[in-house]
Amino acid sequence: MSYGLRVWDAAGNLTLDISDGVGFVVAQISGSLAGNSNTTITLGASTTNSSIIFTDKATNKFPFTGICNNGSVTVYNNDPATLTYVAIIVNFLQT
Repeated sequence: MSYGLRVWDAAGNLTLDISDGVGFVVAQISGSLAGNSNTTITLGASTTNSSIIFTDKATNKFPFTGICNNGSVTVYNNDPATLTYVAIIVNFLQT
């Protein structure tokens, strides 16, 4: 007998299978960042092999980019205006 996880939606479509990657939130950070600048934030958890999901609270723009380092994340504001961001750092496990 094999073990695993499969999830179907209400229409009967398979939405999660053991072969899919599974993600979990490592950290959520927020702050304001001046236009065309960057900041590095140290985290308590490892961010190796992590991805960053961004949103701007006020405008719903996505002018931010980021780089995950081991234990920190660098956030870049590519817009000329000062913006308030929320960055969610997610690790994805491949099964």
